Amino acid sequence: MANTTGSTLELHYRDPEAAVRWLDDVFGLEAELMVSDAEGRLVFARVQGPVGIVAEGPGRPSPASLGGASTQTVDISLSEDLDAHYARVRDAGARILVEPRQEFYGAMNYVAADLEGHLWCFSRRVSEGGPPPYGWTVRFPARERTTT
Repeated sequence: MANTTGSTLELHYRDPEAAVRWLDDVFGLEAELMVSDAEGRLVFARVQGPVGIVAEGPGRPSPASLGGASTQTVDISLSEDLDAHYARVRDAGARILVEPRQEFYGAMNYVAADLEGHLWCFSRRVSEGGPPPYGWTVRFPARERTTT
């Protein structure tokens, strides 16, 4: 097992400055750090989460440069009212992919795409949850290794 002290997700954008503005205006995620190169171009920013916003480069394409293909989702746990956040995001024009719904594990969530096609899941715990859907199995491999 790897010993980690945390992680930062890095999302690649063709226009990182527009992304930082959009993420603040639409999702309410404020920039905590911004780094520019010698020409004044934004090359890295960190927004609340922690999520890194990185300028697109070799081996680091934006979904917008891949015809909209996205293979991961950023999951943000909210402390504020999920319905209010959803309404604000929807009213700001974000593309909603999954309407708010309650999951069996006790969270309410919804999924939206940002201006370049990255997927964001916003959630808030609302209950302790319940059993998984019929036929599903939930396992905890790390716990299984420590008890055998």
